[in-house]
Parts: sequence; C-alpha cells; structure tokens
Amino acid sequence: DIGSYKPDPRNFDALLAAVELMGIAPSRLLHVAQSLYHDQVPAKAAGIATAWIDRRADKKGGGATPAPSAAVHPDFKFLTLAALADAIESGIRA
Repeated sequence: DIGSYKPDPRNFDALLAAVELMGIAPSRLLHVAQSLYHDQVPAKAAGIATAWIDRRADKKGGGATPAPSAAVHPDFKFLTLAALADAIESGIRA
C-alpha cells in the first residue's frame, strides 16, 4: 500500500504515523520478527522495541536473509514464537 518493502524505513514510518492517528504511543509497540536484516535493524532505527525470534540459533549462517547492515541489539530474544507467548503468559512484559 505504501510502495515500499522491508527493510525500507518507510514501512516503519507508515506504522508510526498510523499508530499516532490511533492514539497509540510508540513505546507500546513491539516488533516481533526473525530477520535481523529486514526487521530488527529498521525497527530499532525507528525507535521501536523488538523481539527477535532466532529460529536459526542451532544453525550456521543467516539462511536466506542477508547479514544485518548494522549492529543490532534486540530488546528480547526467543527461539520460537511459542517461547515468546509463554513469556507473555508468565507475566514477562515487553
């Protein structure tokens, strides 16, 4: 709809503009994704908290995605989406 694809920062700019219209503070967002390159780097650059689903934790290399263009430090790291859901159910808040 906005004419761009991840990791283009316009995706995250559009997200922030949309949540502002909804009255949602950006601090309430958590971007959950596996790709450091496509998701974690641009989301962090936009000031959005991130959770990394490191599905390749026991494998070498980055799989089909390129290496991140910059150092990235996700706010949370889980090996599976189920582990993230369990953490949320246990009361761990992002």
